[in-house]
Amino acid sequence: MNRRWSLFLRAAIISSIGVALFTLTRRDTPESAYAEGAVAIAREYIMAKEGWSPDAYMVKDTSTRDRAGNLIVNVIHKDDLKPPTVGGGKSVQLHIDMEGQRVVKILHFQ
Repeated sequence: MNRRWSLFLRAAIISSIGVALFTLTRRDTPESAYAEGAVAIAREYIMAKEGWSPDAYMVKDTSTRDRAGNLIVNVIHKDDLKPPTVGGGKSVQLHIDMEGQRVVKILHFQ
């Protein structure tokens, strides 16, 4: 009886760990809502400041934050996916302040 109880307890612990991991990685968490908002802000910024059409680039959420807590989004221009050319490409990394709903830093890839 003691061995059965031990096996049951182990299975329950493993199951609860699996549920916890699933809960932490779900896409409808508040963090994923922030990421979706950041992607939308990035799209608006790129259209307004760079004038790129929506089919000319891809927005990649990195799911990371900078030291100030701003979400980081990479905007990859499709021209940069071709063989390299002399000088920097068109792609940028945007740091987005979600409270202010604005881009606070732009880094160009080299």
